[in-house]
Amino acid sequence: MKLGRLTPAQLFKIKAPIWGTRSVGLATYKVGVHNEVHILTEDKDGQRIYPQPFYISGADVKKYPIEPVPKYPNIKLYVIPITDMETLEREK
Repeated sequence: MKLGRLTPAQLFKIKAPIWGTRSVGLATYKVGVHNEVHILTEDKDGQRIYPQPFYISGADVKKYPIEPVPKYPNIKLYVIPITDMETLEREK
């Protein structure tokens, strides 16, 4: 997916994905029209496992199930498989 250099997008920095399903959780109250997802997990050599940012539109996010955070049930997350997101490229 290509977005313009100045197109605003909601930024999500995910420390680690949900490994069992290889997905990420995005807080329902933070989702915007355009969403940029960075997964910050590194391998043993210090290289990011997912070095590229991902993109998902707000309309597509709403198609996924909502689950509460186990420790904080008032916070709800859309659980999105990483494979369902597109690689994001910003135009120069």
